[in-house]
This record gives sequence, C-alpha cells and structure tokens, in this order.
Amino acid sequence: MTSPPLEAGGPPADHYDGKATIAARVQLLLSAYAPLFAILAIRFQGTTLKWVCGVLAGVGVAHLIVVLAIAPHLSAARPYPVADVDDVSGEVAGFLVAYLLPFVTIPSPSVDDIMGYIIFATVVAAIFIRSNLAQINPTLYLIGWRVASVQVNGCSRYLVCRRIPRAPTTIRCRSYAGLLIRIGAGSG
Repeated sequence: MTSPPLEAGGPPADHYDGKATIAARVQLLLSAYAPLFAILAIRFQGTTLKWVCGVLAGVGVAHLIVVLAIAPHLSAARPYPVADVDDVSGEVAGFLVAYLLPFVTIPSPSVDDIMGYIIFATVVAAIFIRSNLAQINPTLYLIGWRVASVQVNGCSRYLVCRRIPRAPTTIRCRSYAGLLIRIGAGSG
C-alpha cells in the first residue's frame, strides 16, 4: 500500500518573502515615510538636512506611483474570492501617531538626535520588511488609494484598491510584496 503524497508546506507562492518581495517592501517602506520626510524637509534647519529629506520624500512618492503603475503588469491577474472585507484605515492613523509625530518636534536635531533617528529607522525597516506592515502606508491614502483586509480562501490578505469591495465577491488582483493590488473595476 502506498502513502498519499505529502502536500507542499510553507506559504503560498505569492506570500513567499523572496528577494523580489523584500525589495518591493523596501520601496513601500520608503513611500510610507514620504510624508514624514516632507514634514522634516520643511521643519529641519540646515540646507543639507532639508535637501536629503526632500529627496527622500520625492523618491518615496515616486516609488509608490511606479509600483501602482507597474504592478498590474508584473504578474497575471487572478480572480480572488473575497468572503469578508474590513477597512484598515485605523492602522494607518495609529502609525501616524506612534511613528511620525515624535520626529516632527525637533527642528534642529543634534548629531545625537540624527543617530537616534538612524537607529530607529533601521529597527523600523527591519520590522517593516520582514513582516506584513506594507499595508500601513499613509501615502497610499494621499494619492487616492485605500487598503482593506480581505478574507480570501480562508486567509487574511491586504487589498490595495481605489474603492473597497463589498463581500462576498470575486475581485481580479495581482500580488505584489504580499499585498493584493486590485486591477480593473474599482481600482481606478
């Protein structure tokens, strides 16, 4: 008598944290902090700090726009059956208070302040890149997109879309950095 074949383990192929997913999450991290960099470019004193923060803000927004423009062309769109939908805007509001507000209080940071910012940014980057925090991105909301948590085949996924769908439904999306990006109807 033969044993039944074992099923493959691990996350689905579109959840795997490969090099491409990590690179994509770095881009999403930079775009998530673009509003902070813009605020710092305005508030900081000193031409170099203003310039560096302004460039980081611009690059962050540009990356997100490119991601949203090219993601529909990166992989084949698939239908995803959505059983439940929850708006996750509240997570972005918590992000703003917890991570952005402390940075905008010092207009002229000392070298020690800047070193502290760099250490903090390194820790946030490590967590953001290795976890599923890509959905916490205020820049998405600034450019007219939204994020929802959707139940797809019994798994919770994050959906980036222009309009949040009503469940139950089937949506056409592409997977990018662990997120689903809705294309076609309702995506813009």
